[in-house]
Amino acid sequence: MISMEHPSIEIALRGMACMHVVITGPDHDLHSGVYGGAVANPVNILCKMIASLHDENNVINIPGLYDKVKEISAQERDKINGVPFNLKEYQEELGIEEVWGEKGYTVLERTGIRPALDVNGIGGGFTGEGAKTGEPSKVDAKSAVRLVPDQKPDGSGHHNTGLCDHNFLSNSFRIWSKISEIKRGCLCKTPSATKSYPRYLLNIAHLTCTCR
Repeated sequence: MISMEHPSIEIALRGMACMHVVITGPDHDLHSGVYGGAVANPVNILCKMIASLHDENNVINIPGLYDKVKEISAQERDKINGVPFNLKEYQEELGIEEVWGEKGYTVLERTGIRPALDVNGIGGGFTGEGAKTGEPSKVDAKSAVRLVPDQKPDGSGHHNTGLCDHNFLSNSFRIWSKISEIKRGCLCKTPSATKSYPRYLLNIAHLTCTCR
């Protein structure tokens, strides 16, 4: 719902392409006192991979991902940002001091008409109470790309390799990856929706959708 003063119904979100990546280094865990600094740690490598997924402007750093993303007109962007939204209340509700995202776009634009890439979880190594100075043999991560209209997750390999195409990966690592789930976002083009708002606004304009 947009707000208590503006009752509404959510009818769609962006599509998504999810990925599971497993990185394996040595065939068993190592003691950092003996091997640290001489053998690459899969957790460190995964962190490098994740850090490289966005550039300094928080643009997704995957070649080709934006090829099908349409540039929205100034008029359409004005409509998007005309939706009732209070940035301060948004930050307070989430317990954050500032928002984050692609430079040049507002919160409503980032969450409605722009793709997004997030790491949803990481597993590997020792995370229990106390200390254990081992280097894990294996680490894995799950990520998701949120897709906007005209992006085709089932036919776009660049959505699938965001965590794998990195020139600092050595031959000592084995990478296993797969697409775990794909969903298209609502691309509703019904007259009742497009008459008042462009289809890019559907996930924040809360119009009635007849898609099945």
